Amino acid sequence: MKVSPHRRGIVSGATMILIASLLSACGGGAQPASTSAAQSIEAKDSANLPSDWAKVVDEANKEGEVIFYTTLPNDQATKMIAGFNTVYPNIKVRIVTDATASLANRYQQERTSSGGNSPADILHSSSFEALVAAQQDWFHDLRGEKDFLPSLADFKENATTEERKRTVLVAAYPWQVLVNTNKVQGSAEPTSFKDLTKDEFKDKLIMSDPRTTDYFVAFYNALAEKFGPEYLRGLAANQPKFVADANGVAQSVAAGEKAAGLPLNAGRTAALEAAKAPVKRITGDSAIIAGTTMAFPNKAPHENAARVFGNWLLSAEGQELGCDVQKVGSLNKLAKGACEKTEIPEGSTFQKFTVTSAVRDEVLGSLGLK
Repeated sequence: MKVSPHRRGIVSGATMILIASLLSACGGGAQPASTSAAQSIEAKDSANLPSDWAKVVDEANKEGEVIFYTTLPNDQATKMIAGFNTVYPNIKVRIVTDATASLANRYQQERTSSGGNSPADILHSSSFEALVAAQQDWFHDLRGEKDFLPSLADFKENATTEERKRTVLVAAYPWQVLVNTNKVQGSAEPTSFKDLTKDEFKDKLIMSDPRTTDYFVAFYNALAEKFGPEYLRGLAANQPKFVADANGVAQSVAAGEKAAGLPLNAGRTAALEAAKAPVKRITGDSAIIAGTTMAFPNKAPHENAARVFGNWLLSAEGQELGCDVQKVGSLNKLAKGACEKTEIPEGSTFQKFTVTSAVRDEVLGSLGLK
């Protein structure tokens, strides 16, 4: 069973906006995309294209733009967009990105101040889950509107659920521990998250701060459910350093500031590993499966283009590129290639994406953050 990761990209500081498009191989401007050619590519992925899909593609080409709110690292997002533009060269994708803790708040403020109209066409990050759950009437019901994203028919059932029917799990991956191999060697190497409560990791841990997003609260709660209520207090006893996001965790461990950090995934550490940084990811016997979700606002500026780009991201072609670029797997049953490198066994624990206020208080209190 294959699945792909959320590699949640984070850009600290000022918000970055990037317009990415791919020029034709001839060196001139982008040539008009053939609707029939685009349809034939998507037809390979799904036998469920609705009868009006050609009209959706034509209207998308006229709209010419998608506004894509995402926390993907810019290098990964740009590669995904380049792949999309080989099929749809007339649809530019404008990336709006910010720190994980900021982007959902920014979107909510912008939508509220615009009289309910959405400033974005697609929200691509699990950090939006709490907002989607709280403002369900702002988003399309992906289980109810079955023709909205035809490629979703090729996904396993848990890509969307009745509890989470306004977002789709576009990537899935196991959370991992990252260690600095100069500081953690041999028998000292953890074999699971549980080992991080041992005395040898005192003052040597760095962790993503659950106060920044409920996504991290849900992760720590999943660990508590797996190892028992004392587990988080055991982590807190080792006096970890908390930072806002996974990028900070990865950089600290790679620099040797801390010996181990959590939670990380392959997408977040790929650049460090390629640069031969002294780091190693460990899943061990305690995998918690997470992922990136995607939501589609109503009252969006370019709804047809959003459907076309979103459907391509979910197609076997889009998923295979995403698995390669982001180092993740896929829930699309037709996706092969790089998606087969990240395997999620049957019965794996999928973390929840939202939590109750009682759970949040319990997690923060157990970690000494409240």
